[in-house]
Amino acid sequence: MKLIQSKLLFLFLSITGLINAQEPDYIDKIANDACDCVSELYESEEEITTTALGICLLKSAMPYKKQLLADYNYDLNEIDGPDGERIGVLIGTRMAVTCPDFLTMLSDEEEVETTEYQSTSGKIKSVNNDNFIVLEVTNTEGKTEKFYWLTFVASNVEDLQSEYEKLKNKMVVIEYIRQELFDPRLKEYRFLNVMTGLTISTD
Repeated sequence: MKLIQSKLLFLFLSITGLINAQEPDYIDKIANDACDCVSELYESEEEITTTALGICLLKSAMPYKKQLLADYNYDLNEIDGPDGERIGVLIGTRMAVTCPDFLTMLSDEEEVETTEYQSTSGKIKSVNNDNFIVLEVTNTEGKTEKFYWLTFVASNVEDLQSEYEKLKNKMVVIEYIRQELFDPRLKEYRFLNVMTGLTISTD
């Protein structure tokens, strides 16, 4: 039976909301080549490992080594460090869009635990933009928590992508899931509250 480590599956599934529409065309070329490589592994190998997937990504990215260094400051010679994680996120995110069958393959290989959706209500204390959007919300019990906008967020705000900076001091209901992400600053995995829904209260 083919296997894949759960952290790698999570990495690709949880960051699809971070796609930058202005990424250069060669990122799509890398993703397409990596998709082809993974498809061949899926069809021929008994086991898909993180090492094999990493090799697919590296082989596909290597022809664009100079561009990745110039555009993103990612050094393919330093893939064992934070740059390796960042390149995996960049290419994996694009793979999730250019070859959605890739996600299906990963889902077929891994038994994923049922996601537990949670919700809270309160006032937005602050809206921070640091690589991705983080909302600090103080709930009705006075506790302040951070909620991360990493993927699509269902909302009653008509144009949330343009209006999110105006959310400060609004009363909201936040729907979220707890997910484990790699924090390159701490060089470790930690659980974050990842938003799936945001509703402005009308009460």
